[in-house]
Amino acid sequence: MAHTSCIPQSLIYLPVSKTAFTQLSKTTFAHLHALSLDWHLKKKLGDTLRSMDRGIAACDSLMTYGFLYLVPALIECAAVVIVFSTRFEYWPLGLCVFYFVTLYILLTILMTLWRKKFRSTLNKNDNKYHDIATDSLVNFETVKYFTAEEFEVGRFSTAVLEFQKGGVDVKASLSALNLTQQLMMQACLGLCLTLSVRSIRDRMGCEEDNPDATCTGMEPGDFVAVLTYVMQLFQPLNFLGSVYNMLVMAMVDLKNLSQLLSENHDIVDSDGAVAIERIEGTAHVAVEFRDLWFRYPTQPESGGLRGMNMKMQAGTTTAIVGPTGAGKTTISRILLRFYDPLSGSLLINGKDVTKSTQFSLRSLIGVVPQDAPLFNDTLRFNIAYGRRDATDEELEQVAREAQILDFINNQVEGWDTVVGERGLKLSGGEKQVSGRRGE
Repeated sequence: MAHTSCIPQSLIYLPVSKTAFTQLSKTTFAHLHALSLDWHLKKKLGDTLRSMDRGIAACDSLMTYGFLYLVPALIECAAVVIVFSTRFEYWPLGLCVFYFVTLYILLTILMTLWRKKFRSTLNKNDNKYHDIATDSLVNFETVKYFTAEEFEVGRFSTAVLEFQKGGVDVKASLSALNLTQQLMMQACLGLCLTLSVRSIRDRMGCEEDNPDATCTGMEPGDFVAVLTYVMQLFQPLNFLGSVYNMLVMAMVDLKNLSQLLSENHDIVDSDGAVAIERIEGTAHVAVEFRDLWFRYPTQPESGGLRGMNMKMQAGTTTAIVGPTGAGKTTISRILLRFYDPLSGSLLINGKDVTKSTQFSLRSLIGVVPQDAPLFNDTLRFNIAYGRRDATDEELEQVAREAQILDFINNQVEGWDTVVGERGLKLSGGEKQVSGRRGE
């Protein structure tokens, strides 16, 4: 009944839902990209994506189940109670319906809250076995290296078994909820029909004893009306447990999404930030560190970069070497402005990076990472990622200089060859030259 009556509202809501879903998804995704590297390093990617997906879906669920199902169902319940009390002029009937509907709603809410712990356990086990499957398949080569297939299958099977056990609890608790709802409905129906029969009998007895008197009470045809009203009344309420559970879960997911959106951006362009211009020639200092101090929040005060001074002349090559933990990666992250120095300054082409736009800074820097991350897309997409407006001639020239052009031409699909997840279809050297960005 609830689903059928809400079809017109659902059709009207469709364009609103589409627009809201698109806008919220775009806003959340842009916010995640604007957060600092330090925030991303502390968070699990899977948890972040699940929080985003569930939060966005929760907004739609809140509107759909709250305003298109729950509100109409409650209005219908109130209407039936009013009809029973006024149309039939028999207040015990309205009181009976009101009592059982209230008890029905209360028990449904309490049992739904009780079921939530089983649902939480099921979600946790669901995430666990999907995480194991993803992690194992992403590291497919490593599993083969160490002949760990049986070990991985065992881990996966154990996680699936735990998930299935949780599923049994969820289904058993749902059956208990459905049984309780049916008992409430049948009890209400039985008592309402009993009261109807009694009212009909009293009216018929009154009319027989006093033919000229005005007798109150229900007529025989009202018996069918009561039966129909009660059946229609409980049809939308049958979905109350699911609706309430969806609303509770939606509020939880929305809370997680709001916490995600409330995260502050650590690195932002200052007011009046200027663009760093590209300077041709070699008669200038391209990069300069001036008494730069920096350490990560988790490092002791004696760690990190302490009073670093260095100049890199344009047209020259500078190598930074040192043992693990000496600060090589930290310097590169500060150079790309993933972090701002605690004191001192970094100048690119004479401009302080903290007073310049991040876009102009990173547009001047080409990166060849040691572990080349690749998108699961074509060779063309990955090679052109640093300059997405590059022409085919420029791409071929870059590929020729990187000594990968022959490899590309030997592929069946050429430049449209898909590299696979994390570039697994390529060798280590091929991944590095395909991952050169911004050069």
